[in-house]
Amino acid sequence: CIWAPGDRIPGLFKIDLKTWQIDVFPMPLCQTRWYSFIGISYAEGKLYLYPWNTHGLAEYDIKNNSWENYTPEDPNAFTGNNFNSFLYNKGKIYCIPSAYDTMLVFDTNKKTFIEKKIRNKISEILKKKYTEGICKSAVIVDDELLMVLAKSNKFIMLSLIDESISIKQLLYNEEVADNIAVFDNKLYVMTDLGNIYLYNLDDKSAKIVYRNVHKGK
Repeated sequence: CIWAPGDRIPGLFKIDLKTWQIDVFPMPLCQTRWYSFIGISYAEGKLYLYPWNTHGLAEYDIKNNSWENYTPEDPNAFTGNNFNSFLYNKGKIYCIPSAYDTMLVFDTNKKTFIEKKIRNKISEILKKKYTEGICKSAVIVDDELLMVLAKSNKFIMLSLIDESISIKQLLYNEEVADNIAVFDNKLYVMTDLGNIYLYNLDDKSAKIVYRNVHKGK
């Protein structure tokens, strides 16, 4: 079956792939404001709905058919377009900011949020105040969180083990990285020109695997 969050509809849809029957699991109205969610993850019998212009992260217990809502210390953190990526890894949900100064990490066992002042860390590394958007796209590879810096060809590499952070060069040309994705443990980078590169995390090299010959048309 497929589970999908409703867009401005308070709840979940469950689609049976054999019969195509659709069941709706409504969310109590008090749990959210605009009912808008942009993603979903499954972990240990629970579904986590990622907020988009809502007050909190929603949790649905499949077995007990029950809902919980978890809100960070800043109740308005998830309102507006502050976050654009949510990644689940080993019991934690990483809420990746686009316009927000802080990365939020939700512990699915302790049910608590941890704040990571990511903008301050970037400014320290660059040795100047960083005012651009934080992240356009993010992936997790081998306990490393990779986040593409907005309007650049660099990415942030954050260790999920010791929380060390560094900024690496992604491409050595004028192209701007738009999206990154991992397939078969390989990191692919799509640029603003529509080209796709295969990035080697070991030697930090990139080779083009698809060139958009229709750019500018």
